[in-house]
Amino acid sequence: MKLILQQVNFATINIKEKNSTINETRKIWKGVIIYLGVWKNDNSTNNQEPNYQLRIDKFFDKLTKLKCRDNGDGNLSATLSDTWGGILIVSNFTLYANYKSWNKINFSDSAKFDEANTIYNYFVEQAKRIFPDKIQTGKFWANMNIISEVSWPVNYVFEI
Repeated sequence: MKLILQQVNFATINIKEKNSTINETRKIWKGVIIYLGVWKNDNSTNNQEPNYQLRIDKFFDKLTKLKCRDNGDGNLSATLSDTWGGILIVSNFTLYANYKSWNKINFSDSAKFDEANTIYNYFVEQAKRIFPDKIQTGKFWANMNIISEVSWPVNYVFEI
């Protein structure tokens, strides 16, 4: 899995499900957006890595202690738990884009829909368990437009 954690002053996500006229809007303030990309072998039993649940659990254990947020004094010395801001989680299969041909991007390294959805849902469940009342999400496989104001800019890339 690849994740991009982006510190934002605010973020609004507009969600339109495919084949639907219903639009949803969700917002966070003074928080982070987490873009989650799932690799094609993240759910493989042959993978040398621990299963995806263990890797996600370990990631959140580290994330709760990681001093990666603005503390208000211009230093990145606050944790996500120290700050009152929200967390917006968005699935993003394009994090595993392959551009080796340089003519056309393909997404063959991204997980298939069912596997990616299962892992995304587990990721969101764990986030809600650890950060209750802070989590907003996109909708898997929906059309989403995100408007945000990036803070500083601060971006972190994780591979778990």
